[in-house]
Amino acid sequence: MRMSGIRWVLLCLSLLLLLGCDQSSSEDDVDGDSSEGQADMTLRFEDQEVGLFFADVETIDMDGVDVVSMAALVDSGLAKLDPPQSRGDLFFDFEASDGFRSSSVDCELVAGAMLDQGSVAVDSKNLFWEEAAEMRGCYRLDAAAAFLAYADANPPEDGDEDGDEETADGDADITVTNPISVTVDQDGQTATVALGDLTWFASEGAAVVSLMDVAAASQIVTTPQSVTFEPEASDGYKPSDNNNDPLVHADWSQGFIGVESGNVGFPESADIPKCYHVKDATILHFYAASTR
Repeated sequence: MRMSGIRWVLLCLSLLLLLGCDQSSSEDDVDGDSSEGQADMTLRFEDQEVGLFFADVETIDMDGVDVVSMAALVDSGLAKLDPPQSRGDLFFDFEASDGFRSSSVDCELVAGAMLDQGSVAVDSKNLFWEEAAEMRGCYRLDAAAAFLAYADANPPEDGDEDGDEETADGDADITVTNPISVTVDQDGQTATVALGDLTWFASEGAAVVSLMDVAAASQIVTTPQSVTFEPEASDGYKPSDNNNDPLVHADWSQGFIGVESGNVGFPESADIPKCYHVKDATILHFYAASTR
């Protein structure tokens, strides 16, 4: 009886040790020394990754939304690197929780000094920028997860240096001769946007512009994070005609439209159903949540 009791105690101790190892391993996934628990975001530089904690920086009220300074948040992470880095010497890409990166739609890396004009929403982790910064829609991420820092403004894409060269060569061969205009409609209010006036990038050999840039240029889609979207083809077809719901911002913000063709597309990584890849779109519909 006494021996059984001793065995029971030893078994319990063994289980506790195992649980302790598991907990230790999970806590060490991302470096961080100022807050307990999981990091709010991460910062990656070369082969290092550190946790970013909103509690480390001052919270600011911005029109009723709690935000933190993007610069202050990133600086708190740069100080943890070995050796510490200066934001002014670096360039940044932004990554959402679904893996989307600003650079994935050919948006250039952002100089570190520009982060002074950015902020991060504490609850949603959406990225905001001051109007004076004139940042393109591809930098206004929803549910941002990581800041990617680079010492070079044009680093090779991870594991795909050849792919970058092909894109660069393709850009050089593309010329835009017949840019079109599209109608942007938000709940009955319309505006015409000339796609040739916007900054384009190459996708599958064609010049395209970000849907976020088109929405911003319309000046009627003032709160892109809160609207849904669907394109309408020249023949009147819309995805909702077949009972497909309009896309939420996290999805449609990754899309683009051909400067000359009007074809709406999305990166393969976005995994958007083909019914939303509309050819010859002439109207881009945006809906407030309360109207659909």
